[in-house]
Amino acid sequence: MALAEINALSDLTGHCQFPFAGRIGSGFRQDAPLAYDGLQKSMKHLCKASSLRHLSLGESRTTIKTMLGPQPIEKHIKNILHSHGNMDVADINYDKFDYFHEKRKALDIWNNVLEKILDEHKPVLRR
Repeated sequence: MALAEINALSDLTGHCQFPFAGRIGSGFRQDAPLAYDGLQKSMKHLCKASSLRHLSLGESRTTIKTMLGPQPIEKHIKNILHSHGNMDVADINYDKFDYFHEKRKALDIWNNVLEKILDEHKPVLRR
């Protein structure tokens, strides 16, 4: 989702710090994100209700990388975004802020791609 849509989710999640709030019983948890299996189940339900083809989270990652292909982002930055870089102990623990600005720029470009898609399809938020 584009940043504006993620920010709009705060109305639905009770102003939770996570874009997709965790669940507890029939309510939301404000201190934890939605678990992976909960996200998968929600996406499956949403796709079924809207007659969309269901994408797994793995397929979503592949789609994102494909859609970023024509964008002005260097290949190694795309790989870093997908955790395909050279990841040794130093990279994971000490150098995690390397390329921060480059990753932020790439994510801003991705946000613009999503905003364009959303503008073309004008989704409707129902409560």
